[in-house]
Amino acid sequence: MLDEEPICLPEDSILFQDLGYLGHKPEGVFLAMPGEKPKNKELSDLQKATNQLPNSFRVSLEHTISGVKRLRIVKDILRPERVCCP
Repeated sequence: MLDEEPICLPEDSILFQDLGYLGHKPEGVFLAMPGEKPKNKELSDLQKATNQLPNSFRVSLEHTISGVKRLRIVKDILRPERVCCP
């Protein structure tokens, strides 16, 4: 979808992305992607601190999406009751 309708972002903005958008790299935009834990090793303190900001955005976004799903905001059709006016 991003190939058909590209997103226009301001110059020198920061784009937080994950592995789902690995091939998407708009020009003039800084990409911030959390680092992965190496196999059979731990992340360094610097890597943990670097991952903290994008992960906090991701968690709050996932909570918002789960709230939309839980309340069935997008799925259900609203059928308001008719109110008779005198």
